[in-house]
Amino acid sequence: VRQEQGWTLQRTTDDGQTWHALWATGWQQPPPPQIFFSPEFGTDRTAFISTKDLYRSTDGGTTWTAVWIGQWNNWRFSQFFFSPAFASDRRVYVSVASSLYISSDGGATWHKVLSAQDDKFSPSKVLFSSNFARDQTVFVIRPHQNYRSTDGGQTWRKLGTIPFDRWGFPKLFFSPAFEDDQTFYAASKYNLFRSIAASDTWQASTISQLTEFEIIDVLFSPAFGSDRTLYILAKQALYRSTDGGETWDRWQDQTLLDRSVTDNFETVWLSPLLQDGGYQLFISTQSGRLAALRPKTMDWKPVQIAAPWPTLFQGQTINRVLAASDGSVWLGTAHTGVGVTTDRLGSKITLCN
Repeated sequence: VRQEQGWTLQRTTDDGQTWHALWATGWQQPPPPQIFFSPEFGTDRTAFISTKDLYRSTDGGTTWTAVWIGQWNNWRFSQFFFSPAFASDRRVYVSVASSLYISSDGGATWHKVLSAQDDKFSPSKVLFSSNFARDQTVFVIRPHQNYRSTDGGQTWRKLGTIPFDRWGFPKLFFSPAFEDDQTFYAASKYNLFRSIAASDTWQASTISQLTEFEIIDVLFSPAFGSDRTLYILAKQALYRSTDGGETWDRWQDQTLLDRSVTDNFETVWLSPLLQDGGYQLFISTQSGRLAALRPKTMDWKPVQIAAPWPTLFQGQTINRVLAASDGSVWLGTAHTGVGVTTDRLGSKITLCN
């Protein structure tokens, strides 16, 4: 709460009926301080507040101790990440501008483990392996450079850059079977990519070539380790792959498919495994319609992907195309000039001086 003395931390113990100020930060500038709670808050009572400094409480917020003074100048760009094994390893990861810091004692002391030189005002995203407690694998994802650690963040190795498009930073998904297949996925607004065997390269999915393709969500079967099934919900369609993303099928059931073209899909959710070994799929539309289905009984049709057109001028904008009576095709570009091809497939283009 912002008051005359600055932002104050207030707490309620009666479901919001009354509030009591615990601490005045002395920080008056917007945005407000950020507060982060330990995933074990119910037992360790640990929380953090970042202003221009970093403070920690180990008694549920009654008292606070500064654990980081004078180095938190970019606090508004910071992100907190608690280790998935925090209860046992007590690790906390903090991204501040272009650097990553780790605490191994629940936030009492900190040390820098990584410093990237690119885009210093863009905080890193930290992703943990789904089997972090065993494999200690963690990734740092940045717009122009990515890193991987297999010892919980003590040492790092550079990786290839995750594919970006003009729609910004993609969503990243670890394979639920990451410990075995070392695969993770990157989904932007119109593209899905895979990195197999934790390689430095990314493979674009063939489904990204569909013109009506616009990703809302990516979900994995609760039995992904054995059935290799994942789903993509797009605005107008639901897709399924049963081979980890190599090939795709499109849902063809009439349920919900008779909706108007403006009634886009809104969300999809998969149940845990049921007693019979299957699971349910729930899908809804923007108008509020909801269907509960069994994926094995749904009507799926293979997606046919046409061969891509050849690239004529890489990175160039073609402003005009004219077909002459002799069969040649003339192309006008924004920067390269005029090109002509006598091959109607456009496989060879000659630039005109």
